[in-house]
Amino acid sequence: MNNIQKTIDIDVPVEHFYALITNFERYSSFLSDVKDARIVRHEGNVWDVEFTIQLIRRMNYILRLEGTPNQGLTWSFLSGQAFKKNDGGWSLEDLDGKT
Repeated sequence: MNNIQKTIDIDVPVEHFYALITNFERYSSFLSDVKDARIVRHEGNVWDVEFTIQLIRRMNYILRLEGTPNQGLTWSFLSGQAFKKNDGGWSLEDLDGKT
């Protein structure tokens, strides 16, 4: 199994970045391959979101996303055409006003 990890510093407060990555329906405004995102189920800090992406062809899949406010967001694959497995996350750290 392949794992990818990347660390970047972003010049925004951690609470703003967390708000961005949990605003799933706006993903298409900053992720060019995401054409649509629709919340299927939401309870507390857990969302099931159906994403439509355009890579070689248009594909749909559903992820379960679990957030810990201002600390991170993890996801796991539930169903869809694009993947057999898709697990990952964002781990956030407050860096004196940056993330």
